[in-house]
Amino acid sequence: MDDCSCGALLCGFCPSLFHGRLSCDRAAQYNEYLKKNGMDTILSDFPSSAIVNELIRCPSCETPLQRSAGCDHMVCVCGAPFCFKCGRERDVLHDQGGCTQTTLESVVLLDVFTRTGARDFTKKTLADAVRRRVELAIRKREIAGELSVLPLSKARMYMRKIEALSVLLESTILIRDQKIIAGRIELALYRFLNTQRVNGGTERERMAKRGDEMVHNCNEF
Repeated sequence: MDDCSCGALLCGFCPSLFHGRLSCDRAAQYNEYLKKNGMDTILSDFPSSAIVNELIRCPSCETPLQRSAGCDHMVCVCGAPFCFKCGRERDVLHDQGGCTQTTLESVVLLDVFTRTGARDFTKKTLADAVRRRVELAIRKREIAGELSVLPLSKARMYMRKIEALSVLLESTILIRDQKIIAGRIELALYRFLNTQRVNGGTERERMAKRGDEMVHNCNEF
């Protein structure tokens, strides 16, 4: 797992975002399953979701990349050189002309990996994983309201940790021999999501304490 400078969690082996303890192949299968059932973007509309514009995909590995400065000559992390303007590989034919501006993309950095294909998963593990996803979706507005008492940067950090834990839980549930770990992750999320709000001047301090405990738990996995 790699950390982007924006705070997003990325898979270090495939173009996907963080997909917990699932292998890249199994994550792709689960992505396809969710997508076919209309659940590929449930977590993408959190208020803290960061949208990055002006991205182009590497013609070799299809990883979305952004140019921070300099010319149009780009080199992807996979080693492929290409043109940021047209998206084509840099070769003799490209350098002879014909380069035209291509359409740039926008992505939601916290849009947790898409999913599909139930071949390697039992009906029970799929149902349990999807149930956790739906439960968090139901709670998201309430969570955002609770976090609103904190500074925006800290609230976003806590929300990213909540999403990371939820993805880790969701993916761990799909691995049948990981029940103990799934239980620990679920307890960490439960303690944060289900603590009652309090009124008065101590609400911010209590929310920050809850968030710090949750971050500590998140870093253990």
